[in-house]
Amino acid sequence: MHFVYAFRFGGGLTVTRDRHITVPDVIEKYETIYIQKYLSAVSEREKVSIDTVSELAQKFPKYMANLKVQRERFYSAENLKTFASKHLLTNDYFKDLADDIYYGIYDLLGKLYVDGYERLNDVMAQVVRIDLKHNLLSKNDLVHPQDRQGICHQLANERSDIVWANTN
Repeated sequence: MHFVYAFRFGGGLTVTRDRHITVPDVIEKYETIYIQKYLSAVSEREKVSIDTVSELAQKFPKYMANLKVQRERFYSAENLKTFASKHLLTNDYFKDLADDIYYGIYDLLGKLYVDGYERLNDVMAQVVRIDLKHNLLSKNDLVHPQDRQGICHQLANERSDIVWANTN
């Protein structure tokens, strides 16, 4: 418990985050929503309905590397969320971080794009530029670009207003 005290009352965070993540080969049930939103974005780009990852791999294998990176981002954010809940006094720091990211990307969600894949890529590029220095997780250099990007996917899992495709 010393690390929590030091972090909260001075002395800094005395534990480091293990950033090694393992992305399972099989998509987990709790990934379903953001993966479906990703598939909708690709469907819109390719002008054909793609309902499953196996269908994506078969018809448009060029997107599989990008999907792999999106999943790595999601699991990186999950890793940060777990770290925060395990080592900090409250989950508020991570929740506040996610809220700041939501409001930071909100205007991009309503912006007109050629397709949802373009929106997704723009959000991923812009989210790394949001100033989050006020958040204690960021102050301690615990938040990395892939965490921010992965939080977008966590938010997409939780919020119906985060969609990439124009036609959802």
